[in-house]
Amino acid sequence: MNAALGDAAWPAGLIRNSDQVLMECYAPLFSPVKNNVWATDLIAYDNLTSYVSFSYWAQQMLTSRLGETVLPATARALPGLATVATRSGKRLYLAVVNYGTEKVEVPVKLQGLAKGVKRSATVTVLERTLT
Repeated sequence: MNAALGDAAWPAGLIRNSDQVLMECYAPLFSPVKNNVWATDLIAYDNLTSYVSFSYWAQQMLTSRLGETVLPATARALPGLATVATRSGKRLYLAVVNYGTEKVEVPVKLQGLAKGVKRSATVTVLERTLT
């Protein structure tokens, strides 16, 4: 799970700097289940089935909720925190990745919204729960 959070923080930075980054590709993509060399491979497979990792879900969450325009956003410098804000039409996307070791409360303050903008949000969280 820790690797997955780091794997989500990295593309958040790439998206934030997308005017400078032409393309990127996640290197450890596929791995056979029996010879899994990299613990952070996105997809493991055997003869009948494929399995996705925490890293897969972290990257899927980040890229499936991504706007067309990167917004200028500021975030207080907190260790272990990566953020990126994007927009598509009237929809705003804010990704916050806590890849640090401590739980952090992050207040969100939106400025510059036009009057009449719906002020509601949906929060999606990827977390590991121990049972």
